[in-house]
Amino acid sequence: MGLRIDGRIRIDRIGRENVEAEARSWGLPARVVGEVLEKAVEDVRLGIAIAGELYPEAGARHAAPALDRLEAMGF
Repeated sequence: MGLRIDGRIRIDRIGRENVEAEARSWGLPARVVGEVLEKAVEDVRLGIAIAGELYPEAGARHAAPALDRLEAMGF
């Protein structure tokens, strides 16, 4: 990562609450932040599913870790 999120730089120590706090620090309303994050995560999950269908071998290696990371972040 090249930027700090809520003062953190290690991706494995960043959760949903940190992303929300960072966005609010930019002046975004909490409701908007929640809606945008939900849509982004929905799109990422859909992209993972589509990529797994198009590229089953890579999907078999990468889909589960990516989904696990989203879950660990609180999404």
